[in-house]
Amino acid sequence: MYNYSLKCAEQCPELFDTAHDFLLKHEKEYCALMERILNKESSVYLILKKESVISPCQVCGVFSFNRGRSFTSYIPELNSSIKKILSDFFKTHEVFCIVGPAVSVKNIEELLYQKKNILPGEVRDMYLMEYKAALPAVVMLQSKEEKIIKCSSSQAEKLFPLQVNFSREEVYPHWKTEVNLAAERFSLDNSIKNQLILAVENDGLLVSKAQTNAVTENYLQIGGVYTLKEHRGHGYACKLIQCLVNHGALQNKKTVLFVRKENAAAIHSYQKAGFKNFADYRMVYYK
Repeated sequence: MYNYSLKCAEQCPELFDTAHDFLLKHEKEYCALMERILNKESSVYLILKKESVISPCQVCGVFSFNRGRSFTSYIPELNSSIKKILSDFFKTHEVFCIVGPAVSVKNIEELLYQKKNILPGEVRDMYLMEYKAALPAVVMLQSKEEKIIKCSSSQAEKLFPLQVNFSREEVYPHWKTEVNLAAERFSLDNSIKNQLILAVENDGLLVSKAQTNAVTENYLQIGGVYTLKEHRGHGYACKLIQCLVNHGALQNKKTVLFVRKENAAAIHSYQKAGFKNFADYRMVYYK
């Protein structure tokens, strides 16, 4: 008979190393979770089991629950004891979003429905894609007025409209119609500080962007890809993604990204650029 417990890794810092070793074989599918572990963030929790007082603890799950109330987890076996731990956690933590491999997310959805009688307000099914083409690839723009820049705090004002439009069109669930500008600016400043953001500048205007969303020991995850509507059709996003792929390759990192299954145009573009489907992913939002 095992005794199960939930521990916030921040309360026992050596647990971050334990979580890292537990997740390492699945790093590709859980880049964002692994990055939070590497950064020793307070959002990281471990589910532990112990057979007796003197026996060592064993890890049977790791998850994060961040300030945006987003939940992502790697829990190989969702038994009754673990379900009880998660149910107790969700009693005091209201979930806004669950993201991860489709099977894992569906398991948590089912648990929330059983214990709290709630269903997602919006579901997004996605592919996780991995770059598989040869490296490096030469990135060429079409005219001398266009250039690719690495964004710093000095570009924040020019970059902000892209950030807001991306969140409004690609991130927010359908019922969230108003943009929290302060929160978006905080998110942008944080990304500029901690991630790599590239943008296409056309005659002084930033018209397209792409960035790293998570960087781990062996992988680079791309996200935040957005081009102003009036500047689409020029391949800007794919060129930025290729630059990020090249950047990762210089650090011996492989590259992954997510794309919605219904976005046939983006899937075609990514496949043409050298990406291949790897896994089914799922993101669900709760009102």
